[in-house]
Amino acid sequence: MQVRKIQATASGTFMITVPKEWVERLQLKKGDLVSTEIDEGSLVITPTSARRVGHSRTIDIDQLKDQRFLDLSITASYIQGNDVTRIFSSTNKMQPNHKQMIRNALEGIMGVEVSEDYADHVELINLIDPAKFSLLDTVKRFSATSAAVVRDAVTALESGDASLARDAHSRGSESIKLYRLMMRLAFQAAKSRKLREEMKLSDVSEVIVMTIATRELGRIAYYAMWIGQHVAALTQKPDRNLVSVVQRMSKVELRLPEDAPGEAVLRERLQAPRGVRGEERVPPIADPQGHQGDSRVRGRAGRRRGPGDIRVAGEFGGPDGSKEGRRAGPAVGGPAVGRPGGDKRSPEPRRGGLAAGGVF
Repeated sequence: MQVRKIQATASGTFMITVPKEWVERLQLKKGDLVSTEIDEGSLVITPTSARRVGHSRTIDIDQLKDQRFLDLSITASYIQGNDVTRIFSSTNKMQPNHKQMIRNALEGIMGVEVSEDYADHVELINLIDPAKFSLLDTVKRFSATSAAVVRDAVTALESGDASLARDAHSRGSESIKLYRLMMRLAFQAAKSRKLREEMKLSDVSEVIVMTIATRELGRIAYYAMWIGQHVAALTQKPDRNLVSVVQRMSKVELRLPEDAPGEAVLRERLQAPRGVRGEERVPPIADPQGHQGDSRVRGRAGRRRGPGDIRVAGEFGGPDGSKEGRRAGPAVGGPAVGRPGGDKRSPEPRRGGLAAGGVF
């Protein structure tokens, strides 16, 4: 931060000087025009022909254990708003499987291409102009897509339609790309006042509201996608009670975007203390069989399983792929299935799939 003294001219107007390094960094020169305005008690000076500054990140592929770590690194760089991601090998020679891993990772993100491909490094460039997007319209489109995936996945469960289940899973996988794009746009809008103006966003609070909505819609699409994959793998018709519970859960889930308060109300609630927001706990869906079940519910140690808790059957591995993770009863029907690409470490989506900056 630089401190400058306001000076007065003979005509009665006032002026301030700006540091030379700022002018050089923004590539300005004598005679260029700037706009001035007051924003929440601050005097803002903006170049009228501002050039968006690109950001870049480097990744040492030799420090990454497997495909999963590379996927997360490239996706994180993408969501953080970097225009260029340079992936290199500290041994000065990338292995053939490294290039394939990079290509696999690019299948999960939108608008990124390989701009340089050499023996010791690969450079990725983002081709999407964020100013061309309306964040609000994109969130609405994602909401409609997520709802469609949920409806089709549940319909496939009801009817035992494996082809519809596979289609729901495929569309859910595609929606992940849109989710990551929206998170990237939100990060860029939060950091750039000029971009917020181009995207017709009033202030940062509007970006925050849309980011929260995006994360919750992403969870809906993510778990609906996995319902589709599990339904496609069933070898026998599931229990009617299970289908009934999933149907009622999906109805509640699909009402959430419709019943959500408007943006102004959401912003007001976000700014209010937690105790006065008027939040109500969503009542659990009653279990038709009235199970008391397990002594612990996933992620809530010490809490007994209640009527509204659902226990996913089968045996699940721990984070390292071992069988020391969660255990449950016999499978509902059909073999447990793994993640796309043949990864069998966990047959169900992990609860933290959207954590850490929104990376699936």
